[in-house]
Amino acid sequence: MTDYLAVFSKTRAYKLLVEEKAENALGHAYLFVSPDAETVKEFLTVAAKIFMCAEKTPCGVCRACRLIDSGSHPDVAVLPRTGEKILTEDVNYVVSESYVRPLESDKRLFLIRGAENMNDSAQNKLLKTLEEPPAGVHILLGATNTDAILPTVKSRAKRIEISAFCDEDIMNALKDDCPDTERLREAVLSGDGTIGKARELYSSPETEKCFTLVKEVFTGMKSSKDLLKYSTKITAEKVEPKAFFSAAELFFSDMQRYFSAGAGAVKIKAFIPAITAAEGFNLGSATNAVDKTVEAQKRLKYNANPVAVTEWFLFQVLEGRYKWQKL
Repeated sequence: MTDYLAVFSKTRAYKLLVEEKAENALGHAYLFVSPDAETVKEFLTVAAKIFMCAEKTPCGVCRACRLIDSGSHPDVAVLPRTGEKILTEDVNYVVSESYVRPLESDKRLFLIRGAENMNDSAQNKLLKTLEEPPAGVHILLGATNTDAILPTVKSRAKRIEISAFCDEDIMNALKDDCPDTERLREAVLSGDGTIGKARELYSSPETEKCFTLVKEVFTGMKSSKDLLKYSTKITAEKVEPKAFFSAAELFFSDMQRYFSAGAGAVKIKAFIPAITAAEGFNLGSATNAVDKTVEAQKRLKYNANPVAVTEWFLFQVLEGRYKWQKL
């Protein structure tokens, strides 16, 4: 079982909350941000313990901490209650429940995961409660990015970035869940300092398959005439689109490192032959490709057609390569 408390206790975000608690200065609204959804989710849980535990720092064993871990603390509500998107009904629940007195403590907490998925209507409905909540009410928002969060919401919550973790801390956090040390090490090195991506890379049976496919596609695709061939191949391999784009992001991130700092900076050494064999790329086109993998993953998240996203992505990589060759 991952010891998130031990991992997060080293972060500035954790230390800041503990300091504010010691000074009796905990705010009524926070926005915690990390590109990793698992980090956001688990940090909100740890933050709830900071608020509710009677000790200076969360003990992890008292009734409050145990109830939070089990998701059954009567004064801590986690949203969305169903699915991944925050609905207007969820915000209505926050507004109405914020006036209900706490049962076991002097606080009511509302943990809102995936705040970036709230539509404008839901965000606007939350504004008044964010600005002037009833006494003892605290709203903790968590987001992987803040582009879709309204400025009026951002201005009413204290933003705290959850920094990336060092590789050693992620290794220690995941070692019980991921017993294959060498495989875990490779996943951590490729995980960009995030627990969620490292866990995903370790656990996914498609990781190696996607790595092989990515290398084949981007060493073999020479021109727009090859788009249909490789788009069809990706579809025929029946890999999860999310896994393919994650592998592509890692590949082009390592290509960036290769062009900027040499082979020694590449995290996944198995990529080096493919990076050197991929014709026409340079630092600029590799950076463009990384940006396009991120955009492709966003499109998938919002239910775009996977085949259409794949075709769009391959074209964008080719176009970027051509443009950067001309510069």
